[in-house]
Amino acid sequence: MDKTIVKINKVNVKNIKNVKNGEILSPFYNLNNLEQESEIIGIYGQNGSGKTALVNSLNILKCIMGNLKDNESFKDEVFHLINKESNFSWFSYEFSLRKDDELYEAFYEFKIEKDVDDIRIFDEKLSFRGLSPNKINKLTIIETTKDLDSIFLPKTRLENLISKKKNYRTDLIVSRKMAEKENESFIFRKDSIDVFIKGFDNKNFSFIIEELHNFARMNLFVILNDHHSLIHVNMLLPLSFRYQSDEKTLAAGDFPIRFGKNNFEKKEFDLFKGIINQMSKLIHAIIPDMFLELKQYGEVILENGNTGYSVELMSKRNGILIPIKYESDGIKKIISILSSLIAMYNNETICVAVDELDAGIFEYLLGEILKVIKDTGKGQLIFTSHNLRPLEVLNKESIYFTTTNPENRYINFSNIKSNNNLRDVYLRTIDLGGQKECVYKETNEFDIGRAFRMAGKLYEKQS
Repeated sequence: MDKTIVKINKVNVKNIKNVKNGEILSPFYNLNNLEQESEIIGIYGQNGSGKTALVNSLNILKCIMGNLKDNESFKDEVFHLINKESNFSWFSYEFSLRKDDELYEAFYEFKIEKDVDDIRIFDEKLSFRGLSPNKINKLTIIETTKDLDSIFLPKTRLENLISKKKNYRTDLIVSRKMAEKENESFIFRKDSIDVFIKGFDNKNFSFIIEELHNFARMNLFVILNDHHSLIHVNMLLPLSFRYQSDEKTLAAGDFPIRFGKNNFEKKEFDLFKGIINQMSKLIHAIIPDMFLELKQYGEVILENGNTGYSVELMSKRNGILIPIKYESDGIKKIISILSSLIAMYNNETICVAVDELDAGIFEYLLGEILKVIKDTGKGQLIFTSHNLRPLEVLNKESIYFTTTNPENRYINFSNIKSNNNLRDVYLRTIDLGGQKECVYKETNEFDIGRAFRMAGKLYEKQS
């Protein structure tokens, strides 16, 4: 094994949206079996109960740890995610890392504070411990405070680092101030990482920093509801993809596809064609008799004067080409996430988080896909859903339910027997209770009916 396997073991968030405190643990965390077992976590609950907040927190992790954000859009999004009763949110993540016979756990936490109409990342802390072959007690690698003059703690580690080269102090001071100005992580800014990799005597430190940074950039995929919204209004088909054409060429991210003709540079065209060829091998198994194909319209002159290629994504059924625009939203949703799911299924270090995975997807098909991933997949899948079919095919340990208690938002059900149908148990719990927390804020059908009638009378008066 020459690659590093990184998995998320725990997510703990405070003061994000309506979640004052919530924690999700990987149910199948096995230090000795990181490369062989898929891990699925499904999050269920009524509307507005904190499901999306968990996916938002993973998107924040990806943006901050991978240094992958558009500053203005990120700032606006996070500003409004912070709980209205607080001026800051707190995020904590635990990871396992394995390379060959070396095994580590890493711990990363930070706060994001509202500052008038801006945000600020502060109190970052990155720690690790070694588990094998040699045990290493938990050590703090880097910790920051609001005091910019200290650069970072522990002081002895900082002094040892800057003693290596005269300009390291200046580089770190500049990086710290730029991180403050640009709402970025100091630890995972490129300028900081360059110094840490070159300067730390303890190579475990630089290994942890570099591998977590790479994981966030290339192996963590977070698919928010924005993807489905763009599909629903027929604006774009955002392909979340990870594609490797050879051992040295790897690309990952979002590939925005127009409904209709798309003009690409040769490099983009080759990447797009490779992604579509990869997905077409699977799509006909999910949607019987359907294939994906690129209709090529020939060469075009691009705005920059270069020669490019004009193509359109089509579905092919019984030999007939149909523009992808005219397929259902559910099929377009599957296509938009399929490349990242293929990567996750085949690669133990890929984590895919999808908000409202069930949107537009036939419930039986959703269950079949999840069952295949559970039985033979390798990576991590975290999803939210309203469709209850997965409760019948996944292990009970894989399912978290949101509660009505903002101080304890996510729970596993207890006292579930092997022969219990978790779907039936959940519906019965909504009606009768029986778990350690209430999972449904009660609604009343008579109140709903009365409200419908009153709203109708109001309409009649206005008309």
